[in-house]
Amino acid sequence: MDAKHHAVQILGILTFIAALIYSFYALIAFADGSQEDIWSFITRLLNVAVAAYLFWAGVRMVRWARGLPSLQTGRIKWGRALLGALFAFNAIKALLHPPTSAADIDVPLNKIQGQALVAIYIAVAILGAALAISGIVAGFKIQDPSEERAGNPSRAR
Repeated sequence: MDAKHHAVQILGILTFIAALIYSFYALIAFADGSQEDIWSFITRLLNVAVAAYLFWAGVRMVRWARGLPSLQTGRIKWGRALLGALFAFNAIKALLHPPTSAADIDVPLNKIQGQALVAIYIAVAILGAALAISGIVAGFKIQDPSEERAGNPSRAR
């Protein structure tokens, strides 16, 4: 096994360990039983989805590093879509949902700081939505005919 495959295998194992820790955190949040509102439920659901994606990514990395055949994952870029959804949802939640405790309140010192805080949340929400949309749209791209011909030499005429 060369250095590249060995590095990907180690990264896959670390991703798998991170997935186990993250999924433990996400499942404990569900087992807590305090479903205050829909915002909390969706946050916990997104965390479980990210944990499942990390687990799957770790398995895929280890399989690739060992030379096993790749598992088809479809055409949607799930990592991009989940990360974008998580960013956008958390930014929207910070703007619209009241904080659950006094420790979660961001109190601006002046009007300009408050406006900057809102602008940052809006920018993160827009970038997260763009990231999620680009992950989903990647599955619906039509291949360029020149790329299609390059992949199949019998149709190159």
